[in-house]
Amino acid sequence: MADEPEEIDEDMEEETPQEARPPKALADPRKPTLAEVQAHNLTHLPYRSWCPHCVRGKGKSLDHRTLDKERNHQVPTVSMDYCFMGRQDDESTMPILVI
Repeated sequence: MADEPEEIDEDMEEETPQEARPPKALADPRKPTLAEVQAHNLTHLPYRSWCPHCVRGKGKSLDHRTLDKERNHQVPTVSMDYCFMGRQDDESTMPILVI
């Protein structure tokens, strides 16, 4: 028995090693493609954190907060401003009072 050659199981034969597939790189979410930027610049919708216009337009740091000195006022504060609806050179341009 010791002199008999061992039988090799066909399922246990060594397979030739395969090289691994190269990984697919994902696009960096902070850097859009030129085509994405151009398409976004048409409407700026939806909001994109990489767009400086969207970030400034969101205006989180420019919100209207109640100041401590205004809390002590006995009379409420009323703010107003005006703007124009229409084109500058058009006679039908309407002034609008915003309160």
